[in-house]
Amino acid sequence: MSEIYSISAQVAAPNTPFSDTQEYVMHVVSYTQDKQRKSVNVMAKNPMDAIARVRDLLGKEDSIDG
Repeated sequence: MSEIYSISAQVAAPNTPFSDTQEYVMHVVSYTQDKQRKSVNVMAKNPMDAIARVRDLLGKEDSIDG
């Protein structure tokens, strides 16, 4: 299993009156895996939700690969 650390998330674009009405907005989740910095875009409710979604996705990929 590959090591994942230094994970963070932020919205992909500044808030607008329109985006404030949306339940899900685009987030950029950045992390380090196997000593390489990576990032992925994900639709999420907030940054913590985005991190949880990416952790879940990465966990499923590890179980498929392993």
